[in-house]
Amino acid sequence: MRLFYVANARIPTEKAHGLQVMKMCEAFADFGLEVELIIPRRKNPIKKDAFDFYGIKRNFKIKKVFALDPPYVKGLGLVTLYLQNISLGLSMFLRVLFNPRKYSTDSIFYFRDRFSPWLLALINRKVFIEFHAFRSHFGQFKFLFPRLGGMILLTKKAKEDFINLGVGEEKILIAPDSVDLDIFNLNISKEEARNKLRLPLSKKIIIYTGRFKTMGMDKGLGDILRAIKLSDNTHILFIAVGGSEEEIKFYKRVVDDLSVSAQVNFIGLVPQNELAVYQKAADALLMPFPLNEHYAYYMSPLKMFEYMASKRPIIASDLPSIREVLSENSSIIIEPCNPASLAEGIKKCLSDNELANKIAEQAFDDIHNYTWNKRVKNIMDFIKSR
Repeated sequence: MRLFYVANARIPTEKAHGLQVMKMCEAFADFGLEVELIIPRRKNPIKKDAFDFYGIKRNFKIKKVFALDPPYVKGLGLVTLYLQNISLGLSMFLRVLFNPRKYSTDSIFYFRDRFSPWLLALINRKVFIEFHAFRSHFGQFKFLFPRLGGMILLTKKAKEDFINLGVGEEKILIAPDSVDLDIFNLNISKEEARNKLRLPLSKKIIIYTGRFKTMGMDKGLGDILRAIKLSDNTHILFIAVGGSEEEIKFYKRVVDDLSVSAQVNFIGLVPQNELAVYQKAADALLMPFPLNEHYAYYMSPLKMFEYMASKRPIIASDLPSIREVLSENSSIIIEPCNPASLAEGIKKCLSDNELANKIAEQAFDDIHNYTWNKRVKNIMDFIKSR
């Protein structure tokens, strides 16, 4: 059985969605499918081979196809996105129409964007879409929903929203994101990890990983820095692993304004295997997402599952999307947008070893339900039922 995974994405990319796409294709291929990842031919400052960049097995093909690649113009970002997606959708439609031998009727087309699948859905009912957000304009496609094979969503709220648009419940699968345990379940102690990274053994180290902003929205870095200022504990060292150069420059200015530079270290982007070592070096892992619609109801952050696999205690915001995976039994839940609550959560985690170990163990037990292979199995069971 062939599966064509279509993503309007620049791959490789420093953003998390690139890793998610590549891991899904790898897992689909592990499941026994003949997989081809189809991406637009776009300019990419990252010249490294995608498989090497992400450390992915070469068990599927990557095909670049024509799509418009207009330059970014400030204020026209949405127009650019429309042009990219529509041209990619048209390109795929024509390829399928004029090459039925390759793109046979029993092929599965799996999309990860909201504009390009619709033409193809008109001629092939085995079109599935994985949505990572919900937009009010989705109602414009309402008349095309019956043509889809199904939808793969990340959260319960997203499912409710699509049902309210008239999508049948039988056409929806909730599938949160996942993790590769072979990478993040390292058999290494905290001390060994710190020695490897040349980090101090005497400090209490708290870590945040990943991008600092999504769609221009802060992901909690500001609250972390303010919580460090409030804690007034010089034995705490905060390490931010990730972020673009622009993001790091921005938050370094915040650090200077708060006068906490001695307690903060920005590492920048690192490969997955090195990221796993940083997480093992931590006394606590942080994800204090702010309260807004996207974070509260539609996200399924990769870092959450990577944190759970590390056997280190997690401090997380009290948001419905987070509550679908974590609880007080597997994390320390804090009030979002509240640096004082975060500071108290950090203090609680660092001062109560019994609690820290207990929630870390529970999160690790839970993570076995969230591997890429299990996610793909659930999705394939859903696809076969349609």
